[in-house]
Amino acid sequence: MQIKPILEQDKIMTVPFTVRSYESDASRRATIQTLCNYFQEMAWLHAAHLGFALADQEDCTKIWMLLQIQVRMRRYPLWGDTVHVSTWPSGKNRLYAYRDFEVRDDQGECLATATSSWIIIDLKRRRPQRIPDTLDLCIPREKPRAAPPAPAEARIKMPESPDAQAEFQVRLSDIDVNNHVNNVNFIEWAIEAAPASWRNTRQLTELDVFFKAESNYGERIVSQFAIVQPLESALHCVCRPADSKILMLARTTWKPIP
Repeated sequence: MQIKPILEQDKIMTVPFTVRSYESDASRRATIQTLCNYFQEMAWLHAAHLGFALADQEDCTKIWMLLQIQVRMRRYPLWGDTVHVSTWPSGKNRLYAYRDFEVRDDQGECLATATSSWIIIDLKRRRPQRIPDTLDLCIPREKPRAAPPAPAEARIKMPESPDAQAEFQVRLSDIDVNNHVNNVNFIEWAIEAAPASWRNTRQLTELDVFFKAESNYGERIVSQFAIVQPLESALHCVCRPADSKILMLARTTWKPIP
């Protein structure tokens, strides 16, 4: 993989986003899905700028696949607010590349941070590929990680009888440019399974998501929700009943709405 020489100022990209009405909820705050969409867009924009946007290459035999994302919310922006989203490659090992994010308002206050893990998948063999050593050249020398690594996936143990669940049919609008369900849709399904009595009295502050498998158009999806005592956290499992495949696991933390 060939890349151009990387200047230190190019290793971090910042782009402004204005929160639209259709990106907000009934409280006029941006949704967690909105912010995750911003992160996804920024990852693509910066990878393209650095020469690592695999899907843009003519042969397009490999793609980046998101494995995990951790989001920590301090304050949600409101409809009409402009936020400044920054992203940078934050590390790698043989099979995983790490990318971090920050969201700041016009005054420079940090509203949210996120960390993510990615792999490169060979489209023909559907197998992970080695992360190129040239990615080391893109990591900022003096920019720390946006947050510590998320707790391990192994700590997500769904109970046999969840507290609530919801069913969905994958629609055309759920499909992304890689011809499978967009990652953010899994997050939306996970949150929507929470009962209204839970969502209407709490605000999501922490989100740890582990993507396990792909989903395609027309499939039936079940999203399960389980409360973790002492009523401040929840576990989520998005699965495909047709083959009992777990598609996504997640852990969320919430705080009471004043």
